[in-house]
Amino acid sequence: MTVYFYQGDPSDIAIEDATGQKINTVEGRKHTLECSVTSGQPGGNITWSTDEAVVATNRPSLVRYSLIPQRSDNGKLFKCEAFNSEGKQVLESSVQLEVFLNDGNDPDATTVWERLHKNTIIIQNDELNFKSINRTDAGIYTCRVDTKAGVNEDNATVVVQCAPYFVSSTENTQYGVYLKTAKIEIKFVSVPEYISYEVFKNGSRFTNFTEFDYRNTKLMDNIYGKNVSVKGSILSLQIQLDTPEYFTSYQIVVKNVFGSSNHAIKLVSASAPFIPKILRPSPQQTKIFVSWTPGFDGGYLQWFIVEYKEIEDLYWSNQTVNSSNSTFIGGLQPATKYLIRMFARNMIDDSNRTDEILVQTANSRADGNDLDALQNGIHTNSDIAEIPVYSSIDKRHNLRLHQTGAYTVDQKGITNPLKSVHQNRETGKEGKFGSMKCASGIEEGEQVRLYSHLM
Repeated sequence: MTVYFYQGDPSDIAIEDATGQKINTVEGRKHTLECSVTSGQPGGNITWSTDEAVVATNRPSLVRYSLIPQRSDNGKLFKCEAFNSEGKQVLESSVQLEVFLNDGNDPDATTVWERLHKNTIIIQNDELNFKSINRTDAGIYTCRVDTKAGVNEDNATVVVQCAPYFVSSTENTQYGVYLKTAKIEIKFVSVPEYISYEVFKNGSRFTNFTEFDYRNTKLMDNIYGKNVSVKGSILSLQIQLDTPEYFTSYQIVVKNVFGSSNHAIKLVSASAPFIPKILRPSPQQTKIFVSWTPGFDGGYLQWFIVEYKEIEDLYWSNQTVNSSNSTFIGGLQPATKYLIRMFARNMIDDSNRTDEILVQTANSRADGNDLDALQNGIHTNSDIAEIPVYSSIDKRHNLRLHQTGAYTVDQKGITNPLKSVHQNRETGKEGKFGSMKCASGIEEGEQVRLYSHLM
């Protein structure tokens, strides 16, 4: 069996970090020279030498030499040599050491100013000058100097003193609920600290609030299109919304030693409407006229839903009214008991429902029957009159709860609902209640004010 051995000299010598035939170093800063070859077979060794003296030896393919350059080392030549196994020098490469004097006088140094959170170069100069300072110039600036000795960075904080300013996270429209406590929050930055503030409502000074002051608070602001965190103050004004007049615009003026700034905040209702008040129902044979007084609308357009059903029914029917305070419920059965209730609605929510009212439609006798007209609170040939609403039940005359009726008293003290009508026909005089106008004469959209009286 024959065995063959490969035999060859080292090859491919290389010096790390060499630029051309030079290596840059910094005075007083440790530096390592590194040289490598492809090892020969059998292996030899590799050396670093300077001034004809070997300073480092290794085998078979890599040698390192560490030094701390001094000014006297500037321009010194370092040689890397590779030897085969027989000790014959077969490769060499040299570099010249350039020592940078770290005294701040590098003519090739570059300086860059950057602003934190901006990621853009501000200026390439040793000095950063502000010709006209603005509050938005406040922030942290970074100076980066790139020299042969390396890269150095440092930060500087710019604080701009000016009149207070309101940060973008202050809501221009804020909300409250009627008859509850609303909280208006004003967020601002004041350097130096603010010394006073005033609140104006519709141009007049306003003081009917409780103040809470939070200073040195982290706030969000938008500067040059980016959200940043700033340190500022929050004024919290708590207002008891006892009247709808408090839903309006407020001007807040904040002052410090450099001046004052103002900001407008609109307080808007976020309430459901209040429950309406049914004035009285006026029943006829097949329909019932219902009128009501609206409650507070919650600050938004409100409309009304009137619900009704026969007293024995399980489910309610409803009728929506958009722009009036009254309506007719039609398609009803004569001489039938109905329950009526209603509620208001706006874009926020529904009000509570009213109490249920029991109403009975008139019987099926002719529309011209005077008794029916009186019992239903209607007389077609009379003027407007306020008709009392009785809460008791008169069984003698078949009047039901919440029906209206006109009465006279005869000599025996017995009420007679027909007597006044007959007298009026015979004498042409008005009865005890004066003249009355038919409720069906009210047109949709007409504003009507009705009153109810309890006897």
